[in-house]
Amino acid sequence: GNRALRLCFTYPEIFKTQLRAALRAAVAGDLWIMFPMVGSMDDIRRAKAALRAAGEELKAEGKPFGTVRTGIMIEIPSIALIADMVVREVDFASIGTNDLCQYATAVDRMNPAVSTYYQKYHPAMFRLIRTVVETHLRVRGAGRRRAGRGRAGGPGDEKTEHGAGLRGPDQEDDHRHDHFPRPGDRLQGMRHGDRG
Repeated sequence: GNRALRLCFTYPEIFKTQLRAALRAAVAGDLWIMFPMVGSMDDIRRAKAALRAAGEELKAEGKPFGTVRTGIMIEIPSIALIADMVVREVDFASIGTNDLCQYATAVDRMNPAVSTYYQKYHPAMFRLIRTVVETHLRVRGAGRRRAGRGRAGGPGDEKTEHGAGLRGPDQEDDHRHDHFPRPGDRLQGMRHGDRG
């Protein structure tokens, strides 16, 4: 649908206002901007170009602004499959598993008539996530995350995500030092054999 980043491109003036506000706020600290619903490299480059334009506008006006890190939400299969290209264009990424699953399996997860086809443990999901994680680790080291616990969460998800090398938003993080955070509480009692 026409939402998230696509909607920003539809209404560029609103998008510019948001980007200007983010840049102004960045003077107060370390700010990261994540663009959602990215489907192509062109989407990333357009968003970054809009961010640069907003910064140039602020500079011309003599208004203070800070620098930001830019990243994307990986929730469309087309962007997951070109992770090797994406990782060189952004500072960080988050995997949106709920949307990634519904787009990979062609299922509207809000439609009960097809809910049985929404399979979060579908082999295709593991391959997509593995592609993203392995590519990121090879090129950049630590710093990838999973988003979208919500309805998709379950008692086995920590094991699955740990095995895939993912970190959740509720876990400690420090991308500046590229180290792994402590596992979640439910991981601490797992045996080594359970983590494979």
